[in-house]
Amino acid sequence: MKGLSVLVVLLSIVTFDGCNGALEPISLNSNFYSDVIVQILQTYYSKSQVPVQINWMSSDPNKATQQDDLINQVLRSKSGNPNLLFHLANIMQRRPFYYNLIFVDSYSAFMHLMKNFNSLIYDFSGLYTIVMTDAPMDFNVISKMFSDMWQLGIASCILLNADLRPHQEAVNIFTYFPYTPGYCGVANPELIHSVYVNDMDMSSVNLFQNRFKNFHNCSLTIGTFEIRPFIIRDYTEDADTAKISGIEADMMSILSERLNFHAEYQFTPNETQWGFLGETNSTGLMRMIQHGEVDLGIGCLSFTKKRNELLKAGRGHYTSKLVFAIPEGRPYTPLEKLLRPFETRMWIAIGLCLLLGVLAVIGIQNSDLRHYFIGTDEDDPLMNMFNVVFGNAVLTSPDRCSARVVLISWIYYCFVIRSVYQGLLFQYLQQEQRWPQVESVDDIQREQFPYHMSDVAVRFFESAPHILNRTIFLPQESDSLGKALERLARGKLYGVVLVPIDSITYHNKYKTELGLVSRMKSELAILPLGIHYPKKSPLPKVFDKIIGDLHPSGLINFLAHSYGTFAFVQDDQNNQGEPMPLNNRHLLGSYVLYLILNA
Repeated sequence: MKGLSVLVVLLSIVTFDGCNGALEPISLNSNFYSDVIVQILQTYYSKSQVPVQINWMSSDPNKATQQDDLINQVLRSKSGNPNLLFHLANIMQRRPFYYNLIFVDSYSAFMHLMKNFNSLIYDFSGLYTIVMTDAPMDFNVISKMFSDMWQLGIASCILLNADLRPHQEAVNIFTYFPYTPGYCGVANPELIHSVYVNDMDMSSVNLFQNRFKNFHNCSLTIGTFEIRPFIIRDYTEDADTAKISGIEADMMSILSERLNFHAEYQFTPNETQWGFLGETNSTGLMRMIQHGEVDLGIGCLSFTKKRNELLKAGRGHYTSKLVFAIPEGRPYTPLEKLLRPFETRMWIAIGLCLLLGVLAVIGIQNSDLRHYFIGTDEDDPLMNMFNVVFGNAVLTSPDRCSARVVLISWIYYCFVIRSVYQGLLFQYLQQEQRWPQVESVDDIQREQFPYHMSDVAVRFFESAPHILNRTIFLPQESDSLGKALERLARGKLYGVVLVPIDSITYHNKYKTELGLVSRMKSELAILPLGIHYPKKSPLPKVFDKIIGDLHPSGLINFLAHSYGTFAFVQDDQNNQGEPMPLNNRHLLGSYVLYLILNA
């Protein structure tokens, strides 16, 4: 770095807002060069109260003074423009620097500064102006410098190279466009403007124009894996080449048309799906994005704290819901079908009435009141009581008036109970033959259902170990969630499956022959989904703008509804529909009860 004297000068300028009594005179050529730099700063770097990070390095000590003079002259501009704030190099701030001004006199000095470039200090999507303080440089050197910047993902970059010889004073401004006709991802320098001492107007050119308006049919590599309906691989038309479709694949087709690029899909190795994301040893799609093996990643990627730290997340393009896909209620047993018309407390009340009747008959039979309530000729009062319960005739009626009153009261009570029961029983026997489906996590716990989910969903249950203890992780395979729903629909999977609601709507639209899948009414979580990029990627800004334009039109929601529908739901269990004739399956409980009573 520069000596202590330069640091003192810089600190004095920044601290005292342009006090310049101690500064040495600057040459006319240096004034012209600094005026060009200041004009660029005022035009592009002063739109908000964000400091400009200044970095400098000189590899030739004999030319260090010239670089010092130029930096000092630029710093003087702060007094003339209060919106310009400067920040000394290598001093940390809360957020990475978006505006950057770099002074170097050679490629070696530039490389020395590049060693300190990291995403914690520098925002690689920001604006970078490189000022060459030596004589005009070779075009190949400029090309190497731009290539190094592109390796970091820095695209909004210009380089100023001045020719300050007398009567030929000019500042040439170079930049590069990574995607041009015939060149894809190549940092070829391009002279976009020259500023002359007698013509400093730069209003006709946008130095930091969008470098990604047109990819000129270059390929972008998209990392993903099959997870229907977001990404669908179809080999129907060609056994060797899959047709890629789905909600996010169709959205990517729209983006490729707008930006004129070719989407080249790269699927995760060994069907590892999302994979594990960490500082090291990441796997699956997370590894592909983190290591820059792909330009971007899609595949039902929701936003998480760790992904925001280690990757670069784009704007949310769709919001799904995380729900439990639930199985059909278990079938009723034959005897359970006979018990359905009354609630448990009703059966308890009827049982208490029978018990009291039995105890009363036994007590009266062994007391002096037998002749008054039962009669002398009645030998089977208990059997008569049970005959009345089942609607049979009483062959031997009591001869006492009081006993007849008791019998008539009992007959009336049993008649009412039997009439209500028979009416409800006929209705319930015609309905579905299963218990109601689970409606909450408490119901799942009560039924002792296991939980089936992908390993990436563990984060939702970190505070619920009782759920994780009964969790079965789905295998790493193509469209593992869709295949789990298929097994659930066929009754081959016992338990509940954690899936985005769009997976259920897709199954119920395209795979109804396997059976419909229901969901638990309450949602477990909201899943905002977005494209994820490598940390140094410059692509999010241009993609986010187009996605933001698509949202008001409802186009992405339209794509989502074209791959699924909520119309395919199971019939309401309380909806009787047309009457159906009873069959032996409906009356199986009656046969079982008959055999029990005969025994």
